[in-house]
Amino acid sequence: MYCTVADIIADITEKTLVELTDDSDVPQNYNQQLVESKIEEASKYIDGYLVERYPLPITDAMDLEILRSICVSLVVTELYRRRIGLDYSESLQRRRDEAIDNLDKIQRGIIKLNSGNQDSKPKFYRYTQRTRFFSLNDNF
Repeated sequence: MYCTVADIIADITEKTLVELTDDSDVPQNYNQQLVESKIEEASKYIDGYLVERYPLPITDAMDLEILRSICVSLVVTELYRRRIGLDYSESLQRRRDEAIDNLDKIQRGIIKLNSGNQDSKPKFYRYTQRTRFFSLNDNF
């Protein structure tokens, strides 16, 4: 997993985490199991972007710091979405979009991680061949 509950608390405070995860009438404690579940989901989502370019699991400390930031953003926005639905603020949407954009850049090799070969390329490409309408010997 790319982040911890402590990382989430450092980002949004424990009080906010309690409000987002405790479904009781009088919220008192955050739901540890729910937060860990969201962290696991976000980590698997991140792995989905990385698997074709980098060997998993990622172990480089600098790479983990980049991925921790992305994971925290994904988890926080997912917790807000769970609590207030799809109508969350534009700033939260931008935060999620930025995290996904960074994952896309990592996948395409624009942002490079130290964990893989710097020349790593996706493992396969899609190639199609078009039918020729004219032969090379045709004179126009």
